[in-house]
Amino acid sequence: MLIHWTEQSLRMDEIEERRCRNEPDPDNHKHGLPIHLLSGVYTARKESLLHSFYRIVYRARSRSQRRRIYATFVFISCLLFLLIFTQQQNSIDTVDTSYSEADKEGARGFDEPHKAAELKLLQNGANDEEFGDDGGEDLKPDLAPPIIHYLWCGQKKFEFRHYLSIKRANYIIKPDKIFFHYLDMPLIDNEQYYTWFNQTRFENDHILLKKLNATWCPQEGAERYMLVLSILEYFGGIYIPEDALVVDFPIHLRAVQFMSGVVAKSLSVYSEGVIVAKKNGFISPSSQNGLNIVLASGRSAAQGTIEPCGSIEHYNKEGEDDCICVLVKDEIFPSSIWDLQTNFGILSRLSAYGVQSVEPNFSKKTTIPKIAHYICWDCELKFGAFLSILSALNVAGLSKVYVHGIKPPSGMWWKILQETGRVIHVYREYPEMSHERGAMTQELAQGIMRMTILLKYGGVYCDSKVIWTNQIPDELFGYEAVASPDWRVYGSWPDSVSHTSMMAKKNSEYLYRLRNLHKKKRLESFWFVDQFLAYKILEQSPTVLKFDRHFQVKCLSHNCHPTWHANYKTSLVENMPGPAFDWFNETLSVYWDVFPEVELDTVKYTSGPIVDAARRVLQKSGISLQVLNIR
Repeated sequence: MLIHWTEQSLRMDEIEERRCRNEPDPDNHKHGLPIHLLSGVYTARKESLLHSFYRIVYRARSRSQRRRIYATFVFISCLLFLLIFTQQQNSIDTVDTSYSEADKEGARGFDEPHKAAELKLLQNGANDEEFGDDGGEDLKPDLAPPIIHYLWCGQKKFEFRHYLSIKRANYIIKPDKIFFHYLDMPLIDNEQYYTWFNQTRFENDHILLKKLNATWCPQEGAERYMLVLSILEYFGGIYIPEDALVVDFPIHLRAVQFMSGVVAKSLSVYSEGVIVAKKNGFISPSSQNGLNIVLASGRSAAQGTIEPCGSIEHYNKEGEDDCICVLVKDEIFPSSIWDLQTNFGILSRLSAYGVQSVEPNFSKKTTIPKIAHYICWDCELKFGAFLSILSALNVAGLSKVYVHGIKPPSGMWWKILQETGRVIHVYREYPEMSHERGAMTQELAQGIMRMTILLKYGGVYCDSKVIWTNQIPDELFGYEAVASPDWRVYGSWPDSVSHTSMMAKKNSEYLYRLRNLHKKKRLESFWFVDQFLAYKILEQSPTVLKFDRHFQVKCLSHNCHPTWHANYKTSLVENMPGPAFDWFNETLSVYWDVFPEVELDTVKYTSGPIVDAARRVLQKSGISLQVLNIR
């Protein structure tokens, strides 16, 4: 290509010289074109940058001159390329930095897509636009310090609502410190449910415990707010009631000297609210009259006002228009807010989980395998286990059953199952040692094997005492894990988890957490970890498990406990019978822990729900009682 352009450059130079001398071009006369037309065409090309470059190259008579020209051209081209690339990279870096800041904001524990739910709640007072929109509003001088104050009075438990209050305030206000003023620390129950205070401290390393230098910590009345104001005068910052959820907190509230949402309703009754004050921004009162004057001074129309905290009922009715905070006077649990379709339900889910709605993880792209897993301990297979395996195949609708153990089961019932070609023994060692090489109980070993098997293969785990009464709906196979509640009451625990039957995908997050929990709490009783501490996993991350109350009903000593009825929990010692239920329409399975176990003669000669369920299993399996009797 270089030779072509060099020859072309030479040709144009010759034409230019002939044109200046008015001499004809012999090569072009045969085309019948005048020399001035041809020269006009080439003159236009000559003006191009590329043509000029090649003309310079041609006029360089020596090879070394041409090399220097080539080198100069390459150097200039590289320099221009680097300059353009650097400018583009700077623009890209600018965009990346903006997204990085957004990511940092989202890393505080909440999802950015749900910030639309954080609506503007306060219309009076200074305008936030005065502070600019560059994200540095709290960098303005002369603001009340970003310190949150909680006053904990009385000997009581730190409940879930208190946990929500601190977590919500920490997210909305983003304080430098949270001062927890106390006279007595929160109580801890023997059953280890009320661990919300420990979790709060674990999640926030900027919480500082401040023991009060007083002999009395009032929970209400004028004395309480006089104590609050003395704290704010000394430290400055923001007082938030211990059981209040902050809805919104504009930065401009910290610009005023003193602002109070606490209102005196009578001489001894006050409406709870937020108080904002600068350090030494006022003089704390020493009497009730002085308190009322100071509180009133924090509600002047010139600086704007904030309303007292509203009730849940008021917030559900009025929404966010006039509420800066919502009081939660009664105890709530995480399960209380999972499906609550109100304004408060949305606010509480945003406070706890950072999302407006909470749903178990579901995907049809990968489903739970339609296989059942049993663990063989006493390898002499009994009639009850025989019924359970048949029900998994022919009632629940699973394709295969894998029986895990050191050696294959034996006995007549195992031989019948082998004839189906759908029941397979899998060699698997039992766990043998626990913490500090102590002997491992069968209960603990079975629990560890259950988690290991489901993590590795996925599928449906079944205890040998489980009888399936209905086909498992296809929808359940799309969830990451499925289990049902247990019925045992224990202290203040609102619920517990039963793992006698459960479904899970391979590498389920719930099972990973459960396995780590057993490792961490290996000195605790297995039943406590497996039923109650496992429920804490669900409270903290309700998306990892489908908690299905109709998945299974557990029966102990002929007393069954359907968990979808109210007041279904009872103590293990009392074992009060639960309400009657429809075995074949209201549950998928029944865990029958009854002595004596179900035998063939029981099915042949007695009656009752468990007998009806067993006969139904045999009928769907194409096995008659007469044939079994002959065998």
